[in-house]
Amino acid sequence: MTDKKLHHMQCSSCRVTLREMTLAGEMVDQCPKCGGTFFDAEELGRVTRRLTERNAAPSDDWNDLWREPVTGDRRCPRCMVAMQASQYSYDSQIPIHKCSSCDGVWLVAGLIDDLVRYRQGNRETNRREQALRSDHEADQNELGNRLDRCLRSRLWSFLTGLLMIAIFALNSGAVGVISYVPILVIGLGSIWYCDFLQYWKSWRIRYTTHPLWIAVGGWMVLLLPVWLWIITGEWPERIHLDVRG
Repeated sequence: MTDKKLHHMQCSSCRVTLREMTLAGEMVDQCPKCGGTFFDAEELGRVTRRLTERNAAPSDDWNDLWREPVTGDRRCPRCMVAMQASQYSYDSQIPIHKCSSCDGVWLVAGLIDDLVRYRQGNRETNRREQALRSDHEADQNELGNRLDRCLRSRLWSFLTGLLMIAIFALNSGAVGVISYVPILVIGLGSIWYCDFLQYWKSWRIRYTTHPLWIAVGGWMVLLLPVWLWIITGEWPERIHLDVRG
């Protein structure tokens, strides 16, 4: 036998004895006069959740009851202590009274339907926000995938290397082309085999280096003549690599 059955609980407004009724599979206590309803701790959450999941509202017997004004002090039908007035949620505009002792909730007649509509509206809003967030993440992933494909592209890196060789051949002949070959090999190797190089500890490459950063480094090496041209204002006749020390 539950605690609330040990005494006759009275309506916090009318002072008449509450009667037990079933709502969404839960036994709740309702005032036969004003229609106010007392929910034990967590009962209101279970009721509104079930009604929301069913996309349903309470029967007309619940919705057509007189709505009493939400004013004045109320006492908990179970504990007989003063209940605190608050909102169901900060943006719901739905008033409730909650007992600080037993966590029971008093709800005036007709507000159950408002709670269900509020929860259904929030659920739809959350679905839209989730859909927008998913679309945004998908766009970001697609942009990242395109960038990844461009940086790893063997075709574009090979054509870029050929362009560098052609410019060296026109400006400084075979000497310039030969000096660029090591740069070409290092650059193309870093781009083409970036996934393999992430596990190689040579060249001071860390084990945790992401392969995409290795590919970026390969492009920086491949375009070394361009960086020198931007810095000095002249295309280098040849590139000398000093690997000593």
